[in-house]
Amino acid sequence: MGMTGARPRVLVVGAGLAGTATAIRLLHFARRPLEVVLLERRAAYRSAGVAYHRDGNPWDHVFNIQAGRMSVFREDVLDFINWANQEADRRDWPRRWASWKFTEQGPAPRRIFQDYLDARLVEAARESCPGVVLVEADGEALDARSHDRCFEVTVRGLTPYLTEGLRPGPLPDTQILDADHVVLATGLELKEPPFAAGVAGHPSFVRNPYSAPGIL
Repeated sequence: MGMTGARPRVLVVGAGLAGTATAIRLLHFARRPLEVVLLERRAAYRSAGVAYHRDGNPWDHVFNIQAGRMSVFREDVLDFINWANQEADRRDWPRRWASWKFTEQGPAPRRIFQDYLDARLVEAARESCPGVVLVEADGEALDARSHDRCFEVTVRGLTPYLTEGLRPGPLPDTQILDADHVVLATGLELKEPPFAAGVAGHPSFVRNPYSAPGIL
């Protein structure tokens, strides 16, 4: 039994690559009841993060390493290749990629990685042990404080779902979510580089490399 209720709760803050991969592993390896809460403040970035979300990756933007190195499982290095060739829904893909045979050494478009991670997360939740559950929640974690062997996390804009350990927060539109463990997987954030202050407003300055202007 966890400190927060009948089963322990792990809160993963950030649902990009790192957070999603962490949730997948927790769902795979948990042998006792566990609640995995995967919290993301930007719905479009879920299972993708900054680097792989579809809006920032046109079809001609490929991985900067071989497709055979993109598996989320170190024990199954061909998992991404097998998914892309055998499981991926290609109905909306452009003609070039719709007929493409993916290989270990070849390229692959970055934008399909979001579908891959999402598929593996759904699969992990479906195949998890009894009592092991995944909760995908929208919201922004603002603060976390250790309290009585657990964590009190202040979340803004938390999507409603039935759970124990949830109460009003200190600010408008915030709630306190109790968690036995917290994983910070917030990933890359846009920076304000001091050296670019003089050119930040110039049309040729690209602040976000993972965007359409950044690769055109």
